[in-house]
Amino acid sequence: TYFSGIEDSRNRVAIETEEFVQDLLKGRISVYQFLRNPVAENAQKVRNNFSDLDKNVSELKPIVSVQKDKILCDEIINSSKEYVKTFDEFADKWILDFSNGKTESAEIKATIKKMAQAGEVLEGKIKEINKSAVESKEDAHSTFNTVLLILMVSAIALFIGISIVISNMISRSLVDFKNGLISFFDYLNKKTSKTLLLDDSSRDEFGEMALFVNENIKQIEKTLN
Repeated sequence: TYFSGIEDSRNRVAIETEEFVQDLLKGRISVYQFLRNPVAENAQKVRNNFSDLDKNVSELKPIVSVQKDKILCDEIINSSKEYVKTFDEFADKWILDFSNGKTESAEIKATIKKMAQAGEVLEGKIKEINKSAVESKEDAHSTFNTVLLILMVSAIALFIGISIVISNMISRSLVDFKNGLISFFDYLNKKTSKTLLLDDSSRDEFGEMALFVNENIKQIEKTLN
């Protein structure tokens, strides 16, 4: 159950990080739409999309088990905020220029280029945490299978061991019971002058039968004498 829980947790992390890729794609598409149609509504969509990404990463951080992934979560959030900060540097100005019929200035183009570079860094961090999460998931799955195999082998070995012990106990009791009866029949047939009682010290069915036979051996021996 413990290792199954670890596997489920890491599988969830892997799924969440795959969604980060989709969140980033939505954010960059909204940026492209804003560049084509720079209005306040589209600018807010960009901010909302990256805000959702930050929220999802923040919610994932407490459940990741690998320290490296926790650090990557912080780096993704910082990169996302830097991306939005760069976006804010030109968004309002580009909305105003576009409404006045102006084309992209050199300053805006430089800012867009800077934002594109920040986006590449952010994308790289997201791909890195996704790769790490997938590797952790596969490692947990492998560990889970190994644990199940060990448990199965241990259970089989324990079962075989107990079976051998019980079988030996039964065989030993049967041999003792047989030897006691042979000794008694030898006494009845005058082959020996003395009979041996069966071992009735065990607390199982063989001990109960041996006790019953011993009582009869004593009675028959007394009668014969």
